[in-house]
Amino acid sequence: MARAEIEIVGLADDVSMALIAAVRCDPALILLDMRLDHGESQVLLERFRKRWPGARYLLLAENVQQQRAAVAAGADDSLLKGFSATRLF
Repeated sequence: MARAEIEIVGLADDVSMALIAAVRCDPALILLDMRLDHGESQVLLERFRKRWPGARYLLLAENVQQQRAAVAAGADDSLLKGFSATRLF
C-alpha cells in the first residue's frame, strides 16, 4: 500500500495566525493542538468547519478527556500526544 504524502504548508502559534495561515493555504487537513490559546482550538475548529467543510480535522490531545472533547467539537479524529507517525496512515 502506498503511503500518502503530507506537506506542511502553514504553521501557527495562536488563533489569529492559524486563521491567516489557513486562508493562505486552503488546507485539505488541519491539525490543531487542543491547548492552542488556552482551549480556543474548539472555537477555531468551529470556524474552520464553516469555512472549509471538506477539509479533515485532526486534533492533538494530552488526555482522553481532551480527545472526547475534540470529537464532540467536530474533529474527524483525535490523537494523544506522543503517537507514532504510523497512526497517521
